[in-house]
Amino acid sequence: MDLSTSRLTLYRTKSGKPRGIPINRAVYDALVALEPEQARREGLVFTRRDGAAWGQIRSAFAKALEREGIKGFRFHDLRHTAASHLVMRGASLKDVQELLGHSDLKMTQRYAHLSPDRLRDAVDRMDGLAGGHIDGHKVLESTSTQDAASRASAQVVEVSRVGGHAPVAQLDRATVS
Repeated sequence: MDLSTSRLTLYRTKSGKPRGIPINRAVYDALVALEPEQARREGLVFTRRDGAAWGQIRSAFAKALEREGIKGFRFHDLRHTAASHLVMRGASLKDVQELLGHSDLKMTQRYAHLSPDRLRDAVDRMDGLAGGHIDGHKVLESTSTQDAASRASAQVVEVSRVGGHAPVAQLDRATVS
């Protein structure tokens, strides 16, 4: 089994266009357990023993919730749960958008707050750039955060004075926490 090509293809979608969705090992194993015969793994996912359509999956889902005493949970909430877990585990909003089939990134933005470290991760990608040069002027490396802030502030002033460029940010007017 090659997980890089394993996918579930949805034929009846909101957009009317078939869409393939990659699946992970757990989903693959669960689906194979439902239908071990590869030749029969096409068509409806959930069928009656005779192969006929089961009916509305939402009805079966509602019945299962009722049987377990779960209230206030909708079938569509499974989709939100999956998207939330994807974001919390580091998936990009663009990836979540494509997996969910959102035509507009605005729909996917509702999950952005679940990844509070995303901005920290983005900023951390800038690590290692200090110690280089700005417009031919040596940028000093620092050993502490406070030292880094004061040196950066001095560099902005120095680059502004010497190079004639306006500073990008006024670090002396910022609070570092």
